[in-house]
Order: sequence, then C-alpha cells, then structure tokens
Amino acid sequence: GQGGGSGYLIDQLYVGFGILLRTPVQFFIDLMTLGPLILLGFIAGRRGVLEHPDRYVIPMRIVASITVLVIVGVGIPWGLSALGVLPAEPFWHGINRVAGLWSGPGFVVWIFWGARWLQQHHLSNRLPIRMLAALGRMSMTGYVLQSVLFTIIMVPWGFAIGAGRGAATVTLIATGIWGITVIFAYLWSRTGRRGPLEILHRTLGYGRLPNAKTQIM
Repeated sequence: GQGGGSGYLIDQLYVGFGILLRTPVQFFIDLMTLGPLILLGFIAGRRGVLEHPDRYVIPMRIVASITVLVIVGVGIPWGLSALGVLPAEPFWHGINRVAGLWSGPGFVVWIFWGARWLQQHHLSNRLPIRMLAALGRMSMTGYVLQSVLFTIIMVPWGFAIGAGRGAATVTLIATGIWGITVIFAYLWSRTGRRGPLEILHRTLGYGRLPNAKTQIM
C-alpha cells in the first residue's frame, strides 16, 4: 500500500522519514505556539506555584477560568460540529489547535484543586489515590511508556492486537495500558525516587538537585 497507509514497518519508516525532513520547520512552528506555554510552566515551577498556592490565588483562578472558557466556547462547538449538529467543523478544529493549547495550565490548576480537596477530606491515603498520585508525579515517564506499549501492542508489525478494531475495543486496550502504567508508577514510587525521565528532565532544566528522592504518600 501507499506509505503511511497500512501501519506496517515500512509505512512507519516512510512516515518517520517525512517527519524528520519537516522537523527543522516544525521546530520553529512549535516554538511559536508551545514556547510561551513551556516558558510559563518553567516559571511556575521555579516559583513553586503549586507548592505555595496561597501566594498565587489570582493567577491560578485566571488560568482555571481560561480553561473553562475554552471548553465551553471551543470544545463543545467543535464536538457538536464533528457530530454534524453545527456546521464548519474544520473551522472549530483550527480554533481548537490554537486556543486548546491555552487550556493546559488551567487543567493543572483544576487537578491541583481536586487533589487538595481529597487531601483536606483525608482521602489522599487511599490506595487508588496513591497509585494515581504516583503516576502523576512521573507523568512524563508514564506518557512515554504508554506510547511504547501502544506501539508494541497495536501496530501490525508488533502484536497487532486491536489493529483495525472499533472504538470500544481500542478503548478497552487503552484502559488496560493505562492501568499497567498506573501499577508500574506505584511500584516505582516505592523506591522513593522520581521517575527516570523526570530525573533526566529536572537535571537538564534545573541542574543537579541535592535530593533526587520524592516523598511517598
């Protein structure tokens, strides 16, 4: 078949080569779109926004409100247009590619507020919450691990489990892979160390830290 059409190894290599050729141009495009968000996250991490939320109440409320506005003002119309209820689905898709990025910081705040609520109601020590928290602390490692597992399990040149199946089957597989990463993250957290990619990221971004361990809930 044509390159990229069937998902076999030669098609994956074909698509990968095309991505490699586009990388220099795509880098500058991503720098313009994702750069401000990366810088915002870097500054927030440096200032310890989530460690000292009382100092940053107003900024956190602003980014949380932006997320709600994007969900209501862009996400819902886009979903309805994809279902055929509203017209101009490509228009809403394009708007989401830009506005949707700015919902990210607010999602972090909403998740933080939810986690704090659980902690305040003495629910954070429950095993399911501890397992989710472990995956949250090593989200980069979890994301990459999920991608690797999906590649091994789904692609035709791997185990080809679920390839060409319907949404329900793929959702079940995705849930199972996510569950594997939750278990892995929890078991790793018992070592008292950050995830392997988190250690690498923090070392490159902030320099060598005096304490590479993280507190276990």
